[in-house]
Amino acid sequence: EMSAARPKVKTEVEMTFMSEKTKQADLFQREWHSGQVDKAGMPYAEHPARVAKLVQTHPSFSALIPELQESVVCAAYFHDVIEDCGVKREDLAAKGFSAETIDAVSLLTKEESIPKDEFDIVSYYKALGATPLARMVKMADMADNSNHARQALLSEIKAAKNETVDTEKYSELLPLLEPSDEEIQWWSSARKL
Repeated sequence: EMSAARPKVKTEVEMTFMSEKTKQADLFQREWHSGQVDKAGMPYAEHPARVAKLVQTHPSFSALIPELQESVVCAAYFHDVIEDCGVKREDLAAKGFSAETIDAVSLLTKEESIPKDEFDIVSYYKALGATPLARMVKMADMADNSNHARQALLSEIKAAKNETVDTEKYSELLPLLEPSDEEIQWWSSARKL
């Protein structure tokens, strides 16, 4: 017998930028993340899709030229594929994605951006903070990961297992990206979407 369906965590944000390349990025990430689930048991591919929507609401997004808007949306779709799916930089290049997309995804990938034996969370976030496209994607990723509805759902699931959810983790890491006041306000609002 099937258990009751869990409520879906929604991101009430419409895609404002869409191109053939961003549509392809969404299709590829859904293929690569196929069968994976998040901590709440939901299809993992929904997370990068929400991040791709959220990054378009970042205060700096509208100031980017269209080619960079496309690159940052693609990077949002792909932000976990190297780390979680065994996809390589070369795979993204072979599919025609921009150097800006690939560089951002590589930087967002902990294993690629810093050698494992030298990994340091502060250095990782500082490197992201110094790279505009990767920084925008990371902020959108953190906003989705710390989304209030998602945190409530995770807390419920974890409580059933006598575990806890670290609800402050992303709030504590955000300052390492050195956000502006406008970005802090955006991030706080994006967590509620």
